Amino acid sequence: MEEILKNQGRIYKHCSAGIHRTGMISFAFLRFLGNTITESKNKLKQSRITTGNEVGDHRIEWANNIYDEIKKRSK
Repeated sequence: MEEILKNQGRIYKHCSAGIHRTGMISFAFLRFLGNTITESKNKLKQSRITTGNEVGDHRIEWANNIYDEIKKRSK
């Protein structure tokens, strides 16, 4: 996915409503790409305001845990 974005490509991600799981995984990927928590939240809202507003703080926390685990394993 990182390579696709570097080449100006687009990634389509979706779950049932495109809000909760989509927002959580998208947030984790934005963090993986080097965005801060605030930047990631803002980009999520810019991408789709409903997802950004409705993803929920607990899912953002889960996404940060996913990000932390990926960073830990890649060292």
